[in-house]
Amino acid sequence: DTLRDSIFIKTQTGIHETKFDESLSVYPTITRDFINVELRTDAVDNTLFPEAVKVTDVFGRRVYEIEASNNGTNKIQVNTSKLTSGFYLLEVVLPSNRRMVAKFFRTE
Repeated sequence: DTLRDSIFIKTQTGIHETKFDESLSVYPTITRDFINVELRTDAVDNTLFPEAVKVTDVFGRRVYEIEASNNGTNKIQVNTSKLTSGFYLLEVVLPSNRRMVAKFFRTE
């Protein structure tokens, strides 16, 4: 199951809309243990690799954060096994203060 939706990228010059399936894949959107974040090779002005990945609960509390390191792939795996069941926002922080946000559900 993949999330296909519009996303908004916030930059220094404003907010720009792009399509999820053109730049970022987050899957599965219903998970128990892991979420995969995969950036397309031609996405986001060729500055692909995230600086960090953050997970926020529906109350706005940050419950998970990792600083990403480029391991030669455009894929990051986020461990969700310690989160409680519910809806979350996954924020991908890109260079130049750009951000992408996806929704997912953690199930038991």
